[in-house]
Amino acid sequence: MSETGTLHAVVVDDEPAVCSAMGRALKGLGCVVHSFNSGEEVLTWLRIGNRPGLIITDTRMPNMSGPEWLTIARREALFENAYVVIMSGADADIAKQAIREGLARMFLSKPWKAITLREIVNSLKYSR
Repeated sequence: MSETGTLHAVVVDDEPAVCSAMGRALKGLGCVVHSFNSGEEVLTWLRIGNRPGLIITDTRMPNMSGPEWLTIARREALFENAYVVIMSGADADIAKQAIREGLARMFLSKPWKAITLREIVNSLKYSR
C-alpha cells in the first residue's frame, strides 16, 4: 500500500492475456497494476526500489518459475511486506509447496474468479 492508500499490485505471468485480464480486474478494484511476463522482469523492477502491496504470480514460466523468482526476491528482501498469491492452472502441488516454504500466502487456481480477487484486495485495503 502506498502512502496515499492506493494498493500497488504486481501480476507476473508469461501469458499476456492473463496479465491483461487480471490487470483490468485489479484496476477495477482501485489498484495500480504493474504487469510482467517473466520473473527476470519483475526482479529488475523490484531491485530499483519498487515495493508492491500485492504480488500475484504464475508457477510455471519459461526460464524462471514463480517459486524461483520469489526465492531470489525473498533472499534479497525485495517484498517483505507484500501479500503474495501464487496461481496455477495445472501445478497446484508446486503452488502449495511454495506456500509451505513461506514464499506465498495463498493459492489461486486458473481460471480465477473475480470475487476471489475482490476478497483479496478488500482484505488488504482494510487491514492496513
